[in-house]
Amino acid sequence: MRILLTVLVCCGMAAGVYAELLPVDSSSFFAAPGQPLRLKFKGAAKHSPVSAVLTDFTGERAGEYVLVPSGKEYVLELKQGLPAGFYRLETGEGEFGLLIQEPSGGEPDRFFGIDGFLSWSKASIHDCYAALKLLKRYGIASARDRFEWNAIQRDRRVYSFRNPYDEMRRLYPRTGVELLDVHHGSPEWARPNLPRFPEELHAAAAFWATLGANWRPYWKAVEIWNEPEGGFGANLPADQLMPGAKAMRYGLLHSAPEVKLGAAGFTSVDPAGEYHRTAARNGMLDNADFVSFHSYGEPRELVKLVESYRNWLEAAGKTGMPLWLTEISRVAWDNYRTPEEAARIAAEIAMQAAVGRSVGLERIYFFALFDLKEGNKTFGFLAPNRTARAPFAALVQSVRRLSHRRYRGELRTGDSRIASARVFGGKDGDVTVLEVKQPGGVFSPGFAVRKAEGTDGRALPVAAGGSVELADRVVYLESAPLPETLLNVDTAEMQLLKLAELPAPERSPASPVVLFPHPDFAAIGRYSSMRNYAIAAETPVPVALDLYNLSGVPQPVTLTVSTPLKLTGQETERKITVPALGKVRLPFKVELSREQERAGGVYDLDFELKFENEAFRERASLSFRPLGAVRSLAAGRKTSRLIPFGGLENWTIRIKDQPWNNRADLDAGFRLSYAPEALKLELEVEDDRHHADFAAPDLWKGDSVQIGIQPGMPKTLAERAKFFEFTVALTPKGAVATRGSRPSKIPAEVIRSGTRTLYRITLPAAELGVKEFRAGDRLRLSLVVNDNDGAGRKGFLHWGDGLGVNKNPEEFNQIVLQ
Repeated sequence: MRILLTVLVCCGMAAGVYAELLPVDSSSFFAAPGQPLRLKFKGAAKHSPVSAVLTDFTGERAGEYVLVPSGKEYVLELKQGLPAGFYRLETGEGEFGLLIQEPSGGEPDRFFGIDGFLSWSKASIHDCYAALKLLKRYGIASARDRFEWNAIQRDRRVYSFRNPYDEMRRLYPRTGVELLDVHHGSPEWARPNLPRFPEELHAAAAFWATLGANWRPYWKAVEIWNEPEGGFGANLPADQLMPGAKAMRYGLLHSAPEVKLGAAGFTSVDPAGEYHRTAARNGMLDNADFVSFHSYGEPRELVKLVESYRNWLEAAGKTGMPLWLTEISRVAWDNYRTPEEAARIAAEIAMQAAVGRSVGLERIYFFALFDLKEGNKTFGFLAPNRTARAPFAALVQSVRRLSHRRYRGELRTGDSRIASARVFGGKDGDVTVLEVKQPGGVFSPGFAVRKAEGTDGRALPVAAGGSVELADRVVYLESAPLPETLLNVDTAEMQLLKLAELPAPERSPASPVVLFPHPDFAAIGRYSSMRNYAIAAETPVPVALDLYNLSGVPQPVTLTVSTPLKLTGQETERKITVPALGKVRLPFKVELSREQERAGGVYDLDFELKFENEAFRERASLSFRPLGAVRSLAAGRKTSRLIPFGGLENWTIRIKDQPWNNRADLDAGFRLSYAPEALKLELEVEDDRHHADFAAPDLWKGDSVQIGIQPGMPKTLAERAKFFEFTVALTPKGAVATRGSRPSKIPAEVIRSGTRTLYRITLPAAELGVKEFRAGDRLRLSLVVNDNDGAGRKGFLHWGDGLGVNKNPEEFNQIVLQ
């Protein structure tokens, strides 16, 4: 979220020379209503007065001022201060944010947190300390931070706690802000075969025991991973994540047992899918105190998302487990181009807080505190000059109005201008949060309003008859407790809130023996985080099972194995003693029958440990599916027949209110052939509206074609994760191609005639790292045709998965050259 809050001062108007000013002390830009303001600026400007304009949250002019030279600084004094709200101080080509709001009083509500991203930001320790004090000032109880195991133990023999991570964590207790920590990596020496996830479980347990002993004073909670379904989990199934997570829990049990553990910073791509199912089957919920997940969607989508998580928890017998939303925000494109965009995002932040509170989330962490760039996406509640952006004012107002309140239901407004009207009760009465479809006009709520406030906390007038102006997209009404007759209490949010208020399940006792299954990836046809392992029928797949004993005493156990697959190599039940701090490896082989291949579905291989003393339970599970579901296509030296993408079944919607209507809206097919020196791809696209006014690297946002291709048959996991991605579009400047995010010179011709667009694309062998293409060669391919009718990328048709939503060549289709 970026509004460029810098003041550019005119130094010699005739010459048109500007010099940037910065705050001497950015904390002075955060003040209480009516408090005298003395704003000081530093910079290289010459000593001449500078005109400045003050506007409020809505963009209305609130005053004109002069920045007066004082020594090497510029000063603006407002002796009467300003009323509550958010303001922009603008001069020249830049601006500063002013947040005028009362500091928070009393015990902070732990519902409110922020993903500070501090340790991975480029901010100084001084700036981080000031930012944490700012959070404390406004009642934001907790901050999320990150670290890397590799920075602390690059060598297995050496721990280094003299590092910026350690220095940063010492700030949290000093400022009174609680710390939620997370990591998502491990040193190479701890994972000789896997990307990202640790395999050396004894070393992992020792690391976490040591880290807990050192960081226990700073931690309140730690997430076991961050976004494991995607790139941070190397697209591996959840069974490869959980052994390291269990070792983490066992290590912390011996050094910081009171620290809460969260599972597992989910991206929330598919909470009802195979990844979450596999995670639960491998003990994720037994080894955690809360479930953490992320959402960057519209606020109203949060209700369905939380419902999905509650359904998953109920299926696992953990219905009342607390839910923490550890990353939530709305994207600002290209640095908040207008104040209107900033106000819109501020309203969405406010509604995310209101919806999150109503569905019973235990905690919510907004992303991110400091300015952060991801391509042309901008995040950050504070601008680069450390003054506030409008969404930070909305967040602070949400904290003021919703802290220590419980959702009571939906106000029956009968007003079509109101999208929602959630009512929250507290000791001092009710606060109603109005979500306004379009600001403007007045609203009569039907009850006495004590106070009305806008999205940024500024006071709104209340008429004698009780009506209020709908000045913003989010308006707050304070009143005495409303009678229940005015409320709809039978809402989806209320049902979810009641589930959240069920008793939270306790963690199961930590097992000293951890099961770690290792499928032979060379025998796996394809794998992915969302679909587990695909194998060919009547082809044995080796699975090595490691039993790690993390304790200092031998552990006698009984191992039970069950599966509908053909299983060879070991007895299905046997007694084993795992030596102290030792490991036992057992080899198995599983095989899928032709009948099971024809039936499709998912087949589990379950390992369960039974301990003689019955104090512990440990389980691991792998899920296999038939490889036959993978689509394969033969391509010859001559141009092939047209392969259709398919219809609605291959359409993925990105904008909910812009569905795929019919084949005239978007339809596509392709032909593929090859010569020794290149692959030749021809796509025919039917699209009634062509909009591709984007440049590299953003071609995919408009009407375009994306190609994901992986030549050869790579063997190692690292090689299998690599692929080439090209995008081709017909822009106002002609046909343009990119490879990844950079321009590409691959031969590409795009012809638009009527509603038909023809793409002719050549992919040279040298461009793909191949000497030449020959009959018998195999490669993986995924194609995406993006659709934009002028109001955003509405969705895409795809042939093969692994490109449009996540980036995983294991989901591509297969091509065989003939």
